Amino acid sequence: MTRLTHSIRVPYPPRILVEQYFDFEHLPYVHPGTLGSAEVVEIGGRRVVADLRFPIVGSLRGRSRFRQEFVPPDRVEVEVVAGLGRGTRYAAEFVPSGEGTLVRETLLIPGFLGWIAGLARAPILARIREVWREDLDVKMCRGGTPGIEAAEIAPSEIVAGG
Repeated sequence: MTRLTHSIRVPYPPRILVEQYFDFEHLPYVHPGTLGSAEVVEIGGRRVVADLRFPIVGSLRGRSRFRQEFVPPDRVEVEVVAGLGRGTRYAAEFVPSGEGTLVRETLLIPGFLGWIAGLARAPILARIREVWREDLDVKMCRGGTPGIEAAEIAPSEIVAGG
């Protein structure tokens, strides 16, 4: 398993970041060339299952099904359960820091994909930074996705500064 890590300090409280992670509707508008689009398949408590359709490359469009969960008090965890990147896991930890939040990200990529990711570390990290730039350029989307209650995902009493 290949492990990639990335950290970024952003000028938003953890609660806004958690809402951003659960706002799938913004993907095709803010991230059309980096993430593509997602369709929610299932909602349950603090967990969402969604299908991600990656941007078209040539005539191909990759697809993945992922499970994303808010883990109190300060984490979002994602696992690709089917399709492209199956078995890949991602975690983001939100640490209040001054006027904003330090986001610590960990990406775990299994097997042969992990071997490839090890060779492609720089482009993968560049893609992660590009997604953050896109989000920061629009000042973070808020409120989550309709049907996913933001209060259920990130109750204000568990996230400092919310």
